[in-house]
Amino acid sequence: RYQERIQFSVEEDLVAVCLGRRGANVRKARGLPGVGLVECIPLPSGGHRFVVTAKTDSQAAAARELVEHVRVRVPIKREDMAGICGRNKMHLKAVQRAAKLASIKVTGKKEVYVDLVGTRPAVAAGTRMLANGEKSSRRLRR
Repeated sequence: RYQERIQFSVEEDLVAVCLGRRGANVRKARGLPGVGLVECIPLPSGGHRFVVTAKTDSQAAAARELVEHVRVRVPIKREDMAGICGRNKMHLKAVQRAAKLASIKVTGKKEVYVDLVGTRPAVAAGTRMLANGEKSSRRLRR
């Protein structure tokens, strides 16, 4: 019997990433032990709500961690941009691979940001890597 239920909302443009290619993320979450239902419900205001039911709270949380994707915008200084991005965005691509992010891109003109999209643990790892890259970029310029 599935007793635990977790609901979370996702922005409209992140729904496809949450579902995964052909529903791969949802299938993985449903395949976890104790997980019964992983459902995506459109909201009238835009965006979607995901509902996860499982036998225990920790099983529901594990399924949520697989499905839920977030976007974090990290500000970077213009003078650190070359060191963080690298030639042909080589460093950003390395961060994306190492942190297992769904996407990473540079946005903004006056204020520059790096947008990280992925699961919460992946985004946290990517943010740490960018912070470390910013520190090493400053050391190289000295």
